[in-house]
Amino acid sequence: MPELSALHFLRPAWLWVMPVALLLWWLHLRQHRIEAQWRDLIAPHLLTHLVVRPTRRLAPTPHDWLLALLLLGSLTVAGPSWEREPAPFSNDTGRLVIVLDLAPGMLGPDVAPTRLARAKLKLRDLLAQRRDNRMALIAFAGSAHGVLPFTDDVSAIERTIDILEPRLMPTTADASDSARVARALALAQALLERDGDSSPASILLVSDRAVEGVDSPLHPVLWQFAPVQSPTPAWLDDHIALSTDRQDVEAVHQALGRQWRQAEAALADADAPSRRWRDGGIWLLPLLLVLALPGARRGWSAGR
Repeated sequence: MPELSALHFLRPAWLWVMPVALLLWWLHLRQHRIEAQWRDLIAPHLLTHLVVRPTRRLAPTPHDWLLALLLLGSLTVAGPSWEREPAPFSNDTGRLVIVLDLAPGMLGPDVAPTRLARAKLKLRDLLAQRRDNRMALIAFAGSAHGVLPFTDDVSAIERTIDILEPRLMPTTADASDSARVARALALAQALLERDGDSSPASILLVSDRAVEGVDSPLHPVLWQFAPVQSPTPAWLDDHIALSTDRQDVEAVHQALGRQWRQAEAALADADAPSRRWRDGGIWLLPLLLVLALPGARRGWSAGR
């Protein structure tokens, strides 16, 4: 919500029209008072007793409408502004990096049919809700590999995920879990930097374990495919447990959206000084048009 302290005018010189219009309106009223018309003919001490004032009309005169038009028109042209133009990436089409664990443990049958097979099915459900994202895919086991660069072809992501298996990885698990995850996230970081796109990004880590002690500047959302959820490590942004229904899919979708909005807000704050202020005068145009309509009525004249 924009703060009132941010309110200012893009073309403040036009505000000088307002006091000039008020002064002219006041002079017009003063000149057309009954007392002013008889001041030179009747003694001042008798004037207030002899002049019969007409009943005051509640309806505005053409001069009143003209004053309102000038006041509102000058305010409109002055360009009131209280917020900057939106960032070019604010259309919720950010990037998503899926980091998929292909260690042998993902073949465990304690989640039917296997942990990996269930992860593939759940990822299909998630991708169906995030078709506006540009996505990249990383697979890791003992080593980490970029499988697909950023693409908006969701079908390609789905087909590639379907064929990934631990037997395709050159090394399975020759390092600690924290080292394996750190390598995968380092590759995700490099992929983001090479992409040449400044839009916000979300990171989804799909694995069967929540690893402690990972040294990475990225803070992904972990989707854990295990029968029992592990405690949540502090370095994670969020930790979603597997569910038998679509509850986990919705939770991951919401977590990625929240992560995206946080990244968007951070980038917008950093980019704010370079973005133009939005002209809010356009919101006054309908009211200005309504005020101008009586001027089109036959018989209305500022000379009345």
